[in-house]
Amino acid sequence: MGNHVVGRMFNAGVSTLSDAEIDNLTQEKAFEIIDKIGKEVVELTSLDAEFDDYAQPNRKLGRVLMKCYIPEKYDEWKDKEHVSGDMDDIWYYKLWKPFREQFGFW
Repeated sequence: MGNHVVGRMFNAGVSTLSDAEIDNLTQEKAFEIIDKIGKEVVELTSLDAEFDDYAQPNRKLGRVLMKCYIPEKYDEWKDKEHVSGDMDDIWYYKLWKPFREQFGFW
């Protein structure tokens, strides 16, 4: 399957969550959601993953990922349209890299 399918599957998995539901997610519940989606994705696709803009901080997937990996930054970053320079290291090393490693995505 194409590598963009992975991002679309994760996006679809969080698309039914309302903004309020995401705002109120605990770290444990956020991981539960991402783990469930991830298990299905890994079973159905290749591990070459592209997420396009779905994982940006202000998008639902990006917000759920922040709740998982960097909940302390959630309120500060949830409205950011893109990861900016001052966010870059934290976003990559504390969120993006662990997320990709958790599911074995390239």
